[in-house]
Amino acid sequence: MSRESDLVQIAQRIRAMMVDDRDDVQTRHFDAFGVTVVTVMYDRPSQTFAVEGLRDNNRRFAFDDADLVAIDIYEALQDFKETF
Repeated sequence: MSRESDLVQIAQRIRAMMVDDRDDVQTRHFDAFGVTVVTVMYDRPSQTFAVEGLRDNNRRFAFDDADLVAIDIYEALQDFKETF
């Protein structure tokens, strides 16, 4: 799979969180080699994302732009994959 298609798939999953109205907070896990590398929470009322990942020692970062979230996830997954 190409890097561009990986990023497109990540962006599609992020956008799906925004349209899923079952809960006020949506959570998705992004894995590599069976290990959760990044967890993303989308808070519908505030329209913000919280990104938590292994590469940042589980520090949480807030975003209000879906594209920036997708790029951060992509980079975290690539960094993780390159360690193996």
